[in-house]
Amino acid sequence: MLWDFHYHSTDSDGKYSNPQIIEQIQALIEKNDPKHQSVWAMTNHDCYSPGFVLPARDAGVNAIWATEISAHSNELDSSLHITCYTPTLSANIKYWIDRVLVGKTEKVRQQVILLASYGFPIDADSFMSWAIAAWYRPIVLSNAHITQYLFDKTRKDETLRVLKTHTQSSIIDGIHFLDECLKESGKYKHLGVVEIEPYEPELSELIHIAEKEDIILSVAHSNFSFHPVYKMAGVNVDANMRWDYFHSDILPVLDDIGIRNYEINAMATLEQATAIHTIVQKRNGLITYGSDNHGKSKTDAKHGLLWVQNNYLTPEICRPIRDRLMGFIG
Repeated sequence: MLWDFHYHSTDSDGKYSNPQIIEQIQALIEKNDPKHQSVWAMTNHDCYSPGFVLPARDAGVNAIWATEISAHSNELDSSLHITCYTPTLSANIKYWIDRVLVGKTEKVRQQVILLASYGFPIDADSFMSWAIAAWYRPIVLSNAHITQYLFDKTRKDETLRVLKTHTQSSIIDGIHFLDECLKESGKYKHLGVVEIEPYEPELSELIHIAEKEDIILSVAHSNFSFHPVYKMAGVNVDANMRWDYFHSDILPVLDDIGIRNYEINAMATLEQATAIHTIVQKRNGLITYGSDNHGKSKTDAKHGLLWVQNNYLTPEICRPIRDRLMGFIG
């Protein structure tokens, strides 16, 4: 099964450029997919990637239009990442992407100012110069880029020193810094979270667009997406999702909104993958899947390597979404 429907390039927060990823995919196809039956969807955060799709198709790769859009649910009082697969460039999805990017740009600008006021080694000019040198587009900068910047080897020690001054716990890596200092649900959100006018589309609005345009929407990395909801509700989360709370308090809300499709992330546990599959089967939805690769050479708790899939997946589970997306290829 040589299919991957969730990975990133430097168009958002990946390590490799579009041409580099096309080369990686071509090498995988040459070795594993001589009949060219695989499908590939680059889901950069809040942007389409024509610099991937069009050259990839020219190179013989079955690439489709896709994005990972940030959407808000008033009902859950939380933001979610929604993978979005479209037959072509959708003007309605692009409208919301553009709004999200403008909002994210302003939010990041204010976050950098706030972090600097607490003594973190960051300022707007240096941060922007770093981003451009790393091939990131300024308009797609996010919390992930702020974290990368502060935990770069040249700034990590100073970042940790500042954290010890302002926090009660020992935050030693970027993952915990991102969760605790740059997210609304974080214990130390006062250090890096700012309030600006809402800019994300309502999840119900995206679903309305999808129904009109035959667009496939799926909850990205379902095994991780709801941790902020659990945290705000005071539900203790361990390595496996608290499916009892998910079933009683979250799933009915998503059902009412119209969500039917969920992603099995490459790093989901057997219990998580089984539960997600069961949910989708009962709702006659689609299982999407992907590595959520950002170009790292090693896997971690949330991200796999390009093309690496969850051990739970079988050809029978994967085929419905693969066949549907094959129809999106021009």
